[in-house]
Amino acid sequence: MTYPAERTTTLGLLDTFFISSLRIKVSRIASLSNLNSFYILNFLKLSLGLVIAASTMLPLPAGAAENSSPDFGRDVMPILSGNCFSCHGADANKREAKLRLDLREDAVADRDGYQVIMPGNSEMSELIHMITEEYDEDRMPPPEKGPRLTEAQINILRQWIDSGAEYKPHWAFVPAQRSQLPPVSKKRWVKSPIDQFVLAQLEFEKLSPAKPASRETLVRRAYLDLTGLPPSPEDSATFVADKSRDAWARLVEKLLASPQYGERWGRHWLDVARYADSSGFETVYRTYSRES
Repeated sequence: MTYPAERTTTLGLLDTFFISSLRIKVSRIASLSNLNSFYILNFLKLSLGLVIAASTMLPLPAGAAENSSPDFGRDVMPILSGNCFSCHGADANKREAKLRLDLREDAVADRDGYQVIMPGNSEMSELIHMITEEYDEDRMPPPEKGPRLTEAQINILRQWIDSGAEYKPHWAFVPAQRSQLPPVSKKRWVKSPIDQFVLAQLEFEKLSPAKPASRETLVRRAYLDLTGLPPSPEDSATFVADKSRDAWARLVEKLLASPQYGERWGRHWLDVARYADSSGFETVYRTYSRES
């Protein structure tokens, strides 16, 4: 795959970086940290997963919110886990009213003529009645547990129940699916599928794409992003003078293969490992020693 040297986007650069990151010289990082390269590689894979997950939290393109029901993982789960699960979750010792809202079969079960959640009918769902109760002594969550839900949160729960109250597993256990490309008006600007998502959001915000960056800016961005160091004058001049179509792709591949790339991104892993050693193992060990 080749990438145009004339123009790039932030997400386009991230796409290049992560696709090629599996070829990182983990042995170089391992030699620097005296750690097994297997763990380092798996940490990098986890980081990629978190970036992909974070990308799903971007605002939807124009019209998407109106034409789709709330997403359970993105919209509904944070409301339930933050306001309901402490009393109606997995912990049997703290569970109230023998109700679990973290399990669909329990939440929609018949309870002597009523349902806490009646899929397709929010007006007949006891959950909606309880969270909209006028008097504090009867409403959920109780005042001692937290404030009233906002109108926006209540509307999300209403829409979710009316659309069927579908529960979904955590995103990490759901097979990845290719997203449908959003419609855009400036199709000639698009050079890759990622550009189309970026442009759709820009058009939704009524913004125009930035002008193409100069080659001097591109080479500086690539070096700083991937190695944390600015390019030397010689490296910058070489890229500026290279007018071939694959100049950008070759520059990125060169930086991904450099030891500085491994040192920069391995440092994040080392920070995590050092934190775990100093604020994890030692703290637990000292606590255990005192109690013993």
